[in-house]
Amino acid sequence: HYICKISTALERRFASGSEAVRQLEQGEVVEIMDGPKSETKEGTQRVRGRNVGSGEEGWFSLAGKNFQPWAPRYKCLQSTVINDAVAIKEAKAIRKLEVGEVLQALDVPFSEKTACLLRIKVRA
Repeated sequence: HYICKISTALERRFASGSEAVRQLEQGEVVEIMDGPKSETKEGTQRVRGRNVGSGEEGWFSLAGKNFQPWAPRYKCLQSTVINDAVAIKEAKAIRKLEVGEVLQALDVPFSEKTACLLRIKVRA
């Protein structure tokens, strides 16, 4: 899994510059499905991935600092609550998370489609 750091095109084919599926935006999580593979004409590393939030698949280049490998450690940047269940409608708040708290991810992020949120199971 990688986290998009700079807006990057998600393309239909392996070749750079092919038709775009859409732009991956900063903060989106992508699951790697194939690669990285070297593109001979460009010399860049291309990977096939699936956007965790939307499910869309395509190819993109791993170049410079446009993606960061997913890490199982998160820092709370905005006060929020930690819930006891995945589905927000069924969840009860366990406690409030304060800015600066460090959390350990117990699984990769996933899309909570009914609430249009990216959620993750963590240990505080």
